[in-house]
Amino acid sequence: AGILEKEFVLDKEGFSKAADFMASKNLIIDSEGMVYIPAEKKKYLELWDGLIENYLEAYLIVGRNLEHLEAKGKAGKDILKAINKHGIRMYKKGEIKRVESLCLPHYKGALDTFKAKGIIDSNNSIRNKEKLQDITRHIGAYLED
Repeated sequence: AGILEKEFVLDKEGFSKAADFMASKNLIIDSEGMVYIPAEKKKYLELWDGLIENYLEAYLIVGRNLEHLEAKGKAGKDILKAINKHGIRMYKKGEIKRVESLCLPHYKGALDTFKAKGIIDSNNSIRNKEKLQDITRHIGAYLED
């Protein structure tokens, strides 16, 4: 199961068949419960980029800002506002390119996914810093290609 698994309502059988096909062609790789697209295979999936890029950028915004927010004591109830503030800054700096990424429901989805994967706890405090950094590194590398 991948990082965006809870973001879309899909026919599970159809999705499984599509994922199995992509895995058989090495277009995606499952690594420790996270599904990645190898950089050299990205060109084959470029047509689908626009459908998920804003979600990936939102996850990147959340992932890159969780540690900063926790250090400043802002990992609590107003975390979505704090994340959005940093997301707007990232957008203005050109670190992300899609304004659609600046979306509170996407941030909430990222937080929920990180909680489900044991990366953060119910108070949005980081439980697995290494895994969080790994995810943001993979997303960042994918978006840079």
